[in-house]
Amino acid sequence: MKEKKYEKYGSPAGLVLTIGIGFALYFLLQAVHGQLDAGAYAKLTESIYTPKNQFLWFLINWTEPEFFAGPISTIFLFVGAIAAWLLSISKSRFAGIEICYGSARIWPWVFASQILSLLLTQYLFGYIHLFDLGLSWIPTFIVIVSVPPSMVLMYGPGLVTLLTASILGAVLCTPTAYWISTVTASWNIPGATNNVFCMVISGCIAGCVCRVLPWMKKREIPATNNTNDPGIDYKSPFWILRRTVADFTEPQFYGNDIAGLFVIVGVIIDWLIHPSLLCGGANMLPAILLSQFISGGLGVFLYTGRYQERGWYGTYVPVVCTSPACVLLFGATMPVILVSGILGGIIGAPIAHWIEDRRPEYIHGTVPNVLAMTISTVIVAAVISCISWL
Repeated sequence: MKEKKYEKYGSPAGLVLTIGIGFALYFLLQAVHGQLDAGAYAKLTESIYTPKNQFLWFLINWTEPEFFAGPISTIFLFVGAIAAWLLSISKSRFAGIEICYGSARIWPWVFASQILSLLLTQYLFGYIHLFDLGLSWIPTFIVIVSVPPSMVLMYGPGLVTLLTASILGAVLCTPTAYWISTVTASWNIPGATNNVFCMVISGCIAGCVCRVLPWMKKREIPATNNTNDPGIDYKSPFWILRRTVADFTEPQFYGNDIAGLFVIVGVIIDWLIHPSLLCGGANMLPAILLSQFISGGLGVFLYTGRYQERGWYGTYVPVVCTSPACVLLFGATMPVILVSGILGGIIGAPIAHWIEDRRPEYIHGTVPNVLAMTISTVIVAAVISCISWL
């Protein structure tokens, strides 16, 4: 039997194309933006209990994992995800990389778990009242990218699974992240590390709890069987670009290039309308976006063979954590952007791969990825802090 041959690397032209788009967006957004207002984000949190601002906070949580935290980018995320889902279940050849890892039919359940758990977090459990302690930010977004959707994907569709996962996520995620942040407050590590380490802990706890709950039974997810899917050409330059863009929606467990494109367009519109609200008021979107394109494009280029071999690989690890976290920590300078993007793209996915191969079957695969985010972010931040000229 002939052994299947894998490409070691992706297309060099695709790498140049992807990073080139990142630089084009960087210079464009630097030149064109809306009115800068250093107090825009502070005004939101200071008046968080008004209905308008509570709704705004609900929206920005959805794109907090990408470090965007923009309301329009969130609306575009919804539109892109719905479009990707509809195209997949209708067996369209334009569905892109199938949403929810080839299990598009479960996307409504994943989406429902995210909405329900965030509503529980923000309103029923009232974690938004942590602002009363003088905090300028609260990690309410973690339920969207952690326990609820991962448990739904692991156990399959169903009302019991939806309710269990949503309640468990709301109980665990935000309090755990807050507790970790109080412990590590004096350690001078990127704040994002606290959040992803919280996802490790809450994901492990949820996996252990659901394993022993008698009503949590795994159900099969019906396949879409899209016979019109044109397949993947790993040698194509556009594969690297599409896969990098899809990585922008990996935290939400969508992993789709259509949804990713919508998110990027949405955050550009956010930047043109209210730039100072984005990224927690940091005004660093151009630098963050460039670091993400560099780390994502380089990671996909280096590990295209792993995608062929395994079907999926954790190249999103630096895109949604390591690179943007280091930019926020050390500043939006070009050396920081390049070093964090390149180092993150090289080490992020292999660390996740190493941990994944040692994961117990009752723990969802997202746990190795977020643990890799923790480790790679600490490593890259330590390297940058040791280079004096950065």
